[in-house]
Amino acid sequence: MSDPFANSEKRTDEYCLPATTNNQYTFKLYDSIGGSGDSWYNGAWVSVAGIYGNVVFKNFMIEKAEETFALSLYYPVMKNAEWKMLATTSSVAADWNTVNFGESGWNAVTLGSAPAATGTQYFRKTFTGIANMAAYEYDMNYRYGIVVYVNGVEVFRDHMADGEVTVTTPSNGGFTDYEYHGVIRPAGEVTTSNNVFAVELHFPSMEESYVKFNAFVAALASTIATADSARCYVYPYDVTLTASGGMNAASIFDFSKSSYYNSGTATLPATVTYELGGPRAHVNSLRVWPYTYITQAPAEFSLSGAMSSSGTYSTVLTVTHATYSASTFNTFYGYFNAKPYQSYRLTLNSAVSTTKVYAPEVHLMVCSDMAPSSITFTPSTFSVYAEYDDVYIRPDVQEFTGCTLAPALPAGLTFDAATCSVSGRATAAITATTFTMSVTMAGQPYQGTFSLQVEACAATLIKVMRTYKTGAEKEAFSIKDVATQQVVLSVAANSGQVNNQNWESILCLSGSKYEIDVGATTMFWQATSFLYVNAVLFADEYETVARIRYDAYQGLDADRIVNVQWAVAPHGQWFYKMNEVPANWYNSDTAGWNTGSMGEYTGATNQIQLYKKTFNVASLTDVAGFVISLRYLYGCVIYLNGHEAFRNGVTGDVTTSSIGLNAYTNLMYHQVSLPVRSLASGETPAVDYLQVGTNTIAIAIVAQTASQTTSYFDCALRLMGSASESRVFSYSTSTSGMSGERFVVLNQYYANTFYQTSCGTNYWMVLFSNNRREWISSITLFLHYQQNTQQPRKFTLKARNVNTEEWTTIKEVTGMTWSLTGEHKKIWLLNDKPYNQYRLENIGTGDSSDCSWKLSTLDFRSEYMHMTIPDLSYSTPIVITQSVEMGEIYPNSEYYFDFTVTPALPTGISIDPNTGKISGTCTEVVPATSYTIQATALNGAQKSSVVTISVEVCNGDKGFITLVAYTDSWPDEGSYKLFSGKGMSGQVVSSNTAFKVKNGLNYGDFCVAHNLYTVAVYDSKKDGWNNPAGWYLTIDVGALPFDMNQMPSGVEYMTTMFSSVIPFQVGYDSWKVWNKQEAVAADWTSVSFDDAAWETKKAAELGNHMGTTAYVRHEVNVPSLEDYHVLNVRVKYSGGVVAYFNGVKVARFNLGDNYDASTEATAAHDSSLFSKFHVILSTANAVAGKNVIAFEIHRAASESAVVFDASGIFGVNDCSIVLDTYSAIDASEVSGCTKEDLLDILPTTYGHIPNVVDSYLTWTVENLEGSKANAFGLQTSVARTGYSFSIGVFWRGDSESSNALVVVNEAVKAQDRTVWSMPVGLAGFSQFKFVVDAAASGDVDTNAYLMMYCKAAASGSCPAVGEYSGVAEGEMSPAKCPEGFRGFSYRLCSNGQLGEVQSDKCEYKLPENMAYANPNYVFIMGTEVATEAPTYTNLITEFFIQEGVTLPEGFKIDATTGVISGIPTTTVDAQEFTVRGKNPKGETFAVITITVIKGYCLPDGVFDRTPVGESAVYQCSTQGSYVGTQKRACVLGKVNGEWQQATGFCMPVSVIVIVVLVVIVIIVVIVLIAMRSRKAKAVGGVKAKKGKEAKTMPTKKAATKTVKV
Repeated sequence: MSDPFANSEKRTDEYCLPATTNNQYTFKLYDSIGGSGDSWYNGAWVSVAGIYGNVVFKNFMIEKAEETFALSLYYPVMKNAEWKMLATTSSVAADWNTVNFGESGWNAVTLGSAPAATGTQYFRKTFTGIANMAAYEYDMNYRYGIVVYVNGVEVFRDHMADGEVTVTTPSNGGFTDYEYHGVIRPAGEVTTSNNVFAVELHFPSMEESYVKFNAFVAALASTIATADSARCYVYPYDVTLTASGGMNAASIFDFSKSSYYNSGTATLPATVTYELGGPRAHVNSLRVWPYTYITQAPAEFSLSGAMSSSGTYSTVLTVTHATYSASTFNTFYGYFNAKPYQSYRLTLNSAVSTTKVYAPEVHLMVCSDMAPSSITFTPSTFSVYAEYDDVYIRPDVQEFTGCTLAPALPAGLTFDAATCSVSGRATAAITATTFTMSVTMAGQPYQGTFSLQVEACAATLIKVMRTYKTGAEKEAFSIKDVATQQVVLSVAANSGQVNNQNWESILCLSGSKYEIDVGATTMFWQATSFLYVNAVLFADEYETVARIRYDAYQGLDADRIVNVQWAVAPHGQWFYKMNEVPANWYNSDTAGWNTGSMGEYTGATNQIQLYKKTFNVASLTDVAGFVISLRYLYGCVIYLNGHEAFRNGVTGDVTTSSIGLNAYTNLMYHQVSLPVRSLASGETPAVDYLQVGTNTIAIAIVAQTASQTTSYFDCALRLMGSASESRVFSYSTSTSGMSGERFVVLNQYYANTFYQTSCGTNYWMVLFSNNRREWISSITLFLHYQQNTQQPRKFTLKARNVNTEEWTTIKEVTGMTWSLTGEHKKIWLLNDKPYNQYRLENIGTGDSSDCSWKLSTLDFRSEYMHMTIPDLSYSTPIVITQSVEMGEIYPNSEYYFDFTVTPALPTGISIDPNTGKISGTCTEVVPATSYTIQATALNGAQKSSVVTISVEVCNGDKGFITLVAYTDSWPDEGSYKLFSGKGMSGQVVSSNTAFKVKNGLNYGDFCVAHNLYTVAVYDSKKDGWNNPAGWYLTIDVGALPFDMNQMPSGVEYMTTMFSSVIPFQVGYDSWKVWNKQEAVAADWTSVSFDDAAWETKKAAELGNHMGTTAYVRHEVNVPSLEDYHVLNVRVKYSGGVVAYFNGVKVARFNLGDNYDASTEATAAHDSSLFSKFHVILSTANAVAGKNVIAFEIHRAASESAVVFDASGIFGVNDCSIVLDTYSAIDASEVSGCTKEDLLDILPTTYGHIPNVVDSYLTWTVENLEGSKANAFGLQTSVARTGYSFSIGVFWRGDSESSNALVVVNEAVKAQDRTVWSMPVGLAGFSQFKFVVDAAASGDVDTNAYLMMYCKAAASGSCPAVGEYSGVAEGEMSPAKCPEGFRGFSYRLCSNGQLGEVQSDKCEYKLPENMAYANPNYVFIMGTEVATEAPTYTNLITEFFIQEGVTLPEGFKIDATTGVISGIPTTTVDAQEFTVRGKNPKGETFAVITITVIKGYCLPDGVFDRTPVGESAVYQCSTQGSYVGTQKRACVLGKVNGEWQQATGFCMPVSVIVIVVLVVIVIIVVIVLIAMRSRKAKAVGGVKAKKGKEAKTMPTKKAATKTVKV
């Protein structure tokens, strides 16, 4: 195994491999990321060279984790081997190059040291081949002419003319010197027994005598993965790539998976030339890697070869009709024309299905076979549908020609003997039949078979097409028969989808209605990624039944019911009459009419053709309308059951004089959608176009002239599959006066918007393709999914069929109201006519002072409009909470419009005139008042309803809770009931009969008296709500969601409990406040503290800080500890804040660990971003009745205002969600949503981390005191099994986690929650890490990771003991282990008391960061010395010196402190020592340097540094005009050398001079005195001598004294 590679590293490793039989090896490529790999990055490759530098392998990895190859390092012929040699100038035996040649007269020579020889040189070397090779490389050292043979067959020549070669044939060129050149040949020409490698060398003249020839042969294993049975060797040497046409020629053969050569229409055909930089290659195959560009990959191309790029190219292989699978190699062979060339040219003619060719990799390969063994087909089995599928069958080797085929093909298919191909479109069905193809090539017969089945679809032939874009693997869909529930087609996520591919599947469906479900591992399909369901009409023509896409953000339907059964099938039998128009020709009477079908009708003799047919309709339930597909060229009139339903290009009654005013240039089917029943108009009553039972359709085709008599007629009719059906597909758009993605509005992609920012006219228009006429009865406007401003209020909808017509106004829309973020608004249209063009004009706000509006998308639908409509009603009374946005109230039926109300609604409340939705916010209290609401039903009836509305204050002894339900496409299946008390036996306080908003938010507002309540959310069909859907409870107008769930399949309802007791709430409650310079009382956080002297203020009135810290308190009444378990809190602040519950510190934000009243916040905090924390009541000394929550509010630097407010909501379920905000979230790559979405408690988002081992999600709570929980939940949208994961927990500062939860082989639920006990979590941790330990059965789509508190089953509780929190009976009270340990200690609550501390869950942390303050120690020999104690992180139980190393003599290490001490006895040069510290968890170390030196005295005054035991001598003369010396001894002291008292001194020369002068003066005086005396006494001789001695002695004495030491 090699060492891992660094990013973008190019590295050469050399290995000496152990010998194996024939030096054969297995070569594996690995990728280890994420445990399961994600393959090598684009551009990564590996090559292997043998002992002679020849490359035996080069390739890149395509599998994700592991890929296996064969590797051969076998050399059947090595350099400097012994060969047989003959040098001659006359002749050589004709068979000298064959295996069985006798070699008599040939000399044995060792290449590299062969003796000189004159003449043409011949060499022979026998060798043994081995099995399963792909190719052999022959490399020869030569300069002039050479011809090479293997087993008597020429395989290579160079510098020799073509044709026969004799002994005397001279070379015709040469290199400047001897060098190696070679050829790579197929392994098929080498046997596994004896072979001969024969070479003849020719020279410019016969005088050449040097024998410098040498050679080797390498056996080459296949360099394609062993999973592929083919044995082929990819050319590995440098190749010079040039192109004529196209771009990026170097990318076509660079071993990079995604880069590509490309050529567009203007440069096709294009050529790419491969100039081989290594040996010539006998290329007999091309390997094409399409990456994901399977539609752009080469479909028609050829390869030719030449000896050089300037030579003549000869065709090697030709390919047509190539197809590909994504990220899968496709190999194309060419045997019969293959030769070893030095230059190859690839000619690219066309792509699979696009105008531009992309070629990521096209590899030249040498494959083992010299010729095919048979005719093969890939695939070899074909099954097609008659009249629809195009057939093209051709052998894998496209060189075959002149083939025969038996038996005969079915009608519609033809066989081309020249290309050996079958093509066409079968018109007759056949059972699976084996066809045999035969041919003789180069005298060799070949044969092969394929199987063909042609099916005739007697039902409806459906073409399903997916237009994949990027992220295709994340998208999924399924189609199932509604009646049988059989899934007829399903493509799950991560099942091989290919990016940017139009994928198709053909189905023959005999059922009627089918449910199509779409989804993704993300929230949406990429823009323009659609699912099309097309019903085939004829050949390539079809009717689009549905265009569907998944987009949860946009709120599109994730399922749809479609009908694929023809009421009138195409190509059917019709009655027809030509040339005349009988009275009532459109009735059911067919007497005298002929019968026929498309292509069989007798032509008319004038312009009139009439067709008639009866058909049966079994049911019209949930049928919005129907679609007619009419094949015609001219005018038409269509009657259904005697009622005219449609006409185009014909005026007046149809008569023999009628003339068609319409003429299409292309013959095709044209679609018309129509309602089941028309609308009444004035005196004209509504009529039924269709009816249950027998129906008659009659069609007149009216040509422009009497000479246009050919019948092109065919017609099909299909009922729509549901009561509401989108008709958005196949169109073009145009706009004016708008900006944004206005041309792709109908892509219905969540990120698109179109808008106008100024006042002015505008329009947006859609034109349906091929003059398709669509009946539209409603239009839906979509806000951007995050939009809650810039909503349009008005527009006009118009329609027409052709550009020459005037626009018909369909609807003037005004007064639209919007109250929901991302709201959809449906507008009913009283329209029963089909149009080709629809136009929205003058979309606007209706407010000239604010003209900006924005929309995301539109939907045009056909909807059933003749249902039984109930009388108009609303739920009443409607109680609105003052100053709180009300939950929207909808009428009981959506089939009303044009709403009005009298008297006017309370200020701030409005009714949408188009939908009847009542919404808004009222800031006034309004008593109960009756209001009359009037509206028009779709059937034209005028209806009214009286409702009572009041606006009340909701506080005091009431709490305001909101239920938010996000429904799927079937909101009417969902509803809710609110019961008083625990369970569903109490009084129903509030309810609805059905939710109204599909794929959006529905609200239920509850202003209810303080109590416990149970809310039940229902699913009437018990089939679950499709993800993303679910419900949650919230306060503070949605700002504090505190509970959530979803609706799984198989249950009638889901319940949860809540308490309407809101102990304190943002904007409502007053707080007790201490904001003074004086210090706050020490017990200010306790329940018993008397706060009567404190001020009472609303949070908004707290004013400015009087000191650094302000203090607030609020009473919290807990009705019962039996039912109340958690208090979730939302707090606002701009500095730092600390929270206490009954004196227990429960939260701290933005404030350091060591704080007091003067401590400022660590930084300013954005006060608009509330923080969340929670209190588990049993751990915070909570009692039933009065409790206190208290906050100290620390200002930030330069801050003056006291910014604070908070809301609290209780958790009262047996398992309640606990809330936190997070300072950091990290994760493996998240699909489907953001990592933050995984930790909210909203069911409306979902996603997943990778379903592979070691994937993770980490969250750090913002609360610096940590977060407590005793359970963990996964709210998942899919059922999965086999899931294993763990949750590691960290305290702040921990580098290593402890496991709080380990889950092994568990299951999770669909649209439901799974909860696991995690008692350790009550210790309170700052960080949590979820890690996948074993993959589940599929991606675990998760709506929320939930931290929870579940109450103990037993009753009673234990009070806190020190750091061990109070807990319920039977629970564990955990706490941190001592410093240096990880895990937790704990006490068990039993009989009302916490037990003894248990430490079995504590384990040592790994010791880290060991260091000595000074890593370089210099000690004095003979003194008592010591290092400092090292510093380190965590605990060390023993210090020691690295094994095998001894401290210097006299030293020892203290195993407890790590101090090294002693009295060194010898000097030691600087030496490194590794000091190790360990505990039961592991070791750490530090490296120090110890030097022991002899002691010394530091320089002192005139004395230099002096070793101990020596004396320093100072020469006074060094100071200048001084004389004398001083000495000072250095002796060993306690820690180093110590100076002794100095001896001697220095005398200045000037003093000596003075002394001498004085002496001279004295002498002179004495002499003078003496002379006087002598003159007086006249005595001589002796006295003069004594005077001389006296003169010199003082001088000597003075000098001697000066140098005395």
